[in-house]
Amino acid sequence: MENSNTVRLNEQIESKIRRGDFITLGKILGVEQNTARMQFKRGKEIAITVMNDILENREDFEANYALREKAVIIDCVITNGLKFLVVIQYEGKQEFRLYENAQLMDMMAAEFISDVLKEVPATIKLVITDCSIGFLPKVVSIIRKFGFKHSFKHSSSVKIEALINRLSTRN
Repeated sequence: MENSNTVRLNEQIESKIRRGDFITLGKILGVEQNTARMQFKRGKEIAITVMNDILENREDFEANYALREKAVIIDCVITNGLKFLVVIQYEGKQEFRLYENAQLMDMMAAEFISDVLKEVPATIKLVITDCSIGFLPKVVSIIRKFGFKHSFKHSSSVKIEALINRLSTRN
């Protein structure tokens, strides 16, 4: 049963639908593409809600992917061997350092970050940190010293996570 909110949402999102969205909708709903399309067109609430989620997730993904490609991403993690791995990624390049403990990372990571940021092209204006290292005073001052805007999170760090997982299994 459709309500006025569902009908309004349907009208708002219909223009954003792209090729393949009904295929995705059908997979999520567990029905054929044509059935998913008809459920959406008839205003079935679950079809409209899921389609809205598909569109919002695509918009978020596109925005985050574009942002990631124009930023330096700094991430850190504790490996399986209880070591600290700092990874810096920009323009498809990845640099990393492994530290034996948190104290060494706190003392030495700022210098590593500074060395990498010196090599970053002037076209990149943003540093995104998705870990506690982004709050270290030395790191914050280095990011500012180089004139980068500083953001504290990113949601598309799949490449970094894959690298971290590979490196973690070695140690």
